[in-house]
Amino acid sequence: MRDAVLVFLLRRRSVALGRKLKYIVAGYRTSAGGKIEPGETPEQAAKRETSEEAGAETHLLLYRGVVEIENIDHSDWNCRLHLYICREFDGEPTNSDEIIDWQWYDIDNLPWGEIRPSDRTWLEAILVHDEIVALRCVVQNNQLVSCQILDGPLP
Repeated sequence: MRDAVLVFLLRRRSVALGRKLKYIVAGYRTSAGGKIEPGETPEQAAKRETSEEAGAETHLLLYRGVVEIENIDHSDWNCRLHLYICREFDGEPTNSDEIIDWQWYDIDNLPWGEIRPSDRTWLEAILVHDEIVALRCVVQNNQLVSCQILDGPLP
């Protein structure tokens, strides 16, 4: 299982979401993220991915947990996703070759119909309820099949 990161930029009670152009999340609203390169820590990868995909420089990343994702129909996309939020950053999210159409959304009024259905449970937990998560989710056809709490300490 490969390790990856996802970073959500927050401003007061708003989050920046863009439309992903590639891979199994193409067309859905999400945020900057990607795989952790050899030798990188999750935090280093989070900073790099936010700079590459959103054009923003992060200053203080807050860890919000991990979601182990098993994609039944795309096993090459199984991953351990390290989640971060960031309230201190420079720049505005800008289009890249992976994410376009960045918009700010009120956390209490997220565009749930444009967010990958399998991501909604943990996304609501970290953004709306400001929780730290440790979950194992099984996904098929971008739908959540099952989700359970992980035992043990966070990685």
